[in-house]
Amino acid sequence: TVLLLQPLKVLAVGLVLALLMRKDYDSMDAHSVRVREIHDGREKFMLLQDVLASQSNDALRKKAKSTAISIGLNLAYLFLLYCVCYGSMDPVVFHLNNGLKMRLTVNQPSPQFSLDKVQKWEDIHTWLNHTVLPNLYPTVAANGQPLSEAEQKFISDGVGFRLGRVKLRQLRVRPVWRDSLAVSAEYSASTEDRSCYGIGWRTQLPCNHTGSGLDAAFHARTVTPWPTWGTYNSYSGRGYVLDLPNNFSKALSLLQEATHCHWIDNYTRAVLLECSLFYPDTNFFTSVSILTELPPFGGALSSASLRSTSLYRYIGASGALRLCAELLAAAITLVLLAAATAGFSKHFSNPWNVSHLLTNLTMIAGLVFLLLRSFATVAALESMQNSNSGNLETVMFFDESFYYCLGIAMFLVQIGFLNLVRYSRSLAHLSGTLRNSLSELRSFFWVFLVIFLAFAFIANLVLGPVDGEYRSLMQTMITQLSPQRLYKILFFSYTFTIVFIVLNIFVVLLNESYADATNSSDDEQQQKAFQVVDTVLQSFKSVFRSERRAQYIDSDNPNGLDGRAASLMERIEELQWHVGSRLR
Repeated sequence: TVLLLQPLKVLAVGLVLALLMRKDYDSMDAHSVRVREIHDGREKFMLLQDVLASQSNDALRKKAKSTAISIGLNLAYLFLLYCVCYGSMDPVVFHLNNGLKMRLTVNQPSPQFSLDKVQKWEDIHTWLNHTVLPNLYPTVAANGQPLSEAEQKFISDGVGFRLGRVKLRQLRVRPVWRDSLAVSAEYSASTEDRSCYGIGWRTQLPCNHTGSGLDAAFHARTVTPWPTWGTYNSYSGRGYVLDLPNNFSKALSLLQEATHCHWIDNYTRAVLLECSLFYPDTNFFTSVSILTELPPFGGALSSASLRSTSLYRYIGASGALRLCAELLAAAITLVLLAAATAGFSKHFSNPWNVSHLLTNLTMIAGLVFLLLRSFATVAALESMQNSNSGNLETVMFFDESFYYCLGIAMFLVQIGFLNLVRYSRSLAHLSGTLRNSLSELRSFFWVFLVIFLAFAFIANLVLGPVDGEYRSLMQTMITQLSPQRLYKILFFSYTFTIVFIVLNIFVVLLNESYADATNSSDDEQQQKAFQVVDTVLQSFKSVFRSERRAQYIDSDNPNGLDGRAASLMERIEELQWHVGSRLR
């Protein structure tokens, strides 16, 4: 196989290079070669060096060459971005997160112990004792055999390895009446309790007091700099943290002590279960955060956030390919950014150039987040390995930010290809349609906004108290974009107004602008764009031609001349050239 494939690879590469570097008259002297060329509307013989000089000074050819290079560079850039994005994504992540979420929130043998059955703060202990602890700290295998000490470091699925300790973190409000069971206030940054207490919340202590186990659970501390967003409210990265030991019996004992000391009580507004897992078989790190909100009006709202990513990205052949793609994408980004910086003053005159500049800046931001994620990964893993503390929240934040930047960059690069429409004779009128309709669309936008907000306000006022989809003005606006959730009357009125009236006005405006663009004559700039693309296509075809170009060979029937007359004129010009050369 090696003896067959390697020579074929060399032959294929040589063939491609020969086609690309092929040139007419390579073995001849360009100073003495004459070719047939159409010059000033007449066909005549010219020296090859004069023809090549005129072509090298042709502004249209230079423009065509730069356009072809720009298109090729953007295509390569987009391909590299696809390699970077989808090379790091795996559909297994969805199934992993979904299975782990079901394992920690649903108790199939005893559904009454599931997370959705939690309605008050006392039920949180029941869910933790009967659903969470047996799955995070298994003691027996599926066949009933006891697990070894090493096997107990995995969760109940047998493949997820616990990193560091499992944490319970609660956020509280400051009590107004210490001996009252009444709710004191709603959670906010101003009402959050950040003091330090003794066991049972009875004695307030200085926060420089250090303790362990249950004592440390009554001292407020910062766990992560990033807030947690829930269904009802958002919560800071501080709180009172209960670190569970890496053993089922010890964790259960500590949790029971916390229950007896009323660690969770009426002043608790949110309880978070946080842990970090590693799946060595798939090289995925998973950050688990299950939030239970306890609003001041009673009840409980639960939500789960599971984020998985591959932190060791450059393993194996696919990892090496991913690394090469990232390095090439970074190099092209720097080249494009340098080119944009060189003509910075011209970029704001063309919206497409602004889009390219934003793409480069977004990629630079993505590169910064990638570096920050690498540093945060090293720090988090060392912390969890050495002191059983730390978490992957910061790592996941930088990882998500990195992919957000990549997604925005890919969007802008692909949208930038719409600029190539101006090189198409059949689609160039689309850009003219958009240009002509801008002034009308500005007025149309305000009409649409007024109608949209009118429906949003009435839906929020009427349906807000009875339907969670309309609980706020912003949520109402989001719901209006999901027609299947609207009530019948509101759906009919909103759809009739938007679809049958407003949308038709929008289509009419575009039709008028389209008609104006197609009926108007092409401007000079558009004609130059057509000439550029014609030159690019002609140059591309000439690379793979099977015969010499028509202007470089004899023709039996040249344009505008009879065959015999052309042959006679050709003979006369050749004799004149030979006589002139002998006299010189």
